[in-house]
Amino acid sequence: MAAKKKAKKAKTAPEPKKKHAPRAAAVPASKSKKAPPQKKAAPAPPKRRPAAPARESLPAIGASEHPLVVRTDFSDPETWAAIREIIAQPVDDGFLANVEYLEDRAYGGVTAERLLEALDEGYTHSFIIVADREAMEHPDQALLVIDLDADRGRELRAVPGQIQSIENNLSLSNMEFEEFAEAVEDDGVFRGF
Repeated sequence: MAAKKKAKKAKTAPEPKKKHAPRAAAVPASKSKKAPPQKKAAPAPPKRRPAAPARESLPAIGASEHPLVVRTDFSDPETWAAIREIIAQPVDDGFLANVEYLEDRAYGGVTAERLLEALDEGYTHSFIIVADREAMEHPDQALLVIDLDADRGRELRAVPGQIQSIENNLSLSNMEFEEFAEAVEDDGVFRGF
């Protein structure tokens, strides 16, 4: 009987718990096998302006009987006509501006620097006048006058009604470019002495 009790006890004894597969040890987040984070798209490169066309050579500006007024802006024919009309008027003393006009669209939009590069040794005048975009848009149509003599490349702006004085005095060497440059008003425009 004692053996039966033992056997009975053995039968009635709770069965040992089933062993489950061991739990995996916790893995730090940096080593977990989560899906890799989505890569952020690289920012788009900044938009570039189209490459400037190759710098075309300009027609050379050579010999002329009189100093040139070079038109580099062709946006406003009426303003250009008005500028020419003012330059053509004699001043109080009866003096005229002895200038020639260069109206070649090859010079459209050209900078003063490039115009200077286009001058060849045949252009012997001590200055050149430019009717650029700024002149066309300026309330007084102030033309760009560039020194080609003592201080090559020095610039000033002058109203069309003063071109006669500038041309006569510089062409005859009665005055120096510097004298006109020193007489500009606060806005950089020469309007007379």
